[in-house]
Amino acid sequence: MKKERMKILQLLAEEAIDADEAVRLLKSLDSDGDIIDEELQQFAENSERFAEDFSERFYAAFKDVEPELDAAAKEVLGAVASLLDDVSQSLKGKA
Repeated sequence: MKKERMKILQLLAEEAIDADEAVRLLKSLDSDGDIIDEELQQFAENSERFAEDFSERFYAAFKDVEPELDAAAKEVLGAVASLLDDVSQSLKGKA
């Protein structure tokens, strides 16, 4: 039964299920329904808050980098296009 509980908590951490679904599943494992109560609900809510906070912080940290990455990608694409043009011209000269 411990493996099943851990799998449910893993699914919750991976956001494959939400907190309510995790509570429902965990309660279904417990024949009495007494083992899983407020502490589990609190854990599930804390996990969801953590995931939301992490997502917001991750976005905030990397949104300023996006323009630089975009410029670098355009520069690389331009260099590749130029290289392909050079190769194409070289091959045309050999034909």
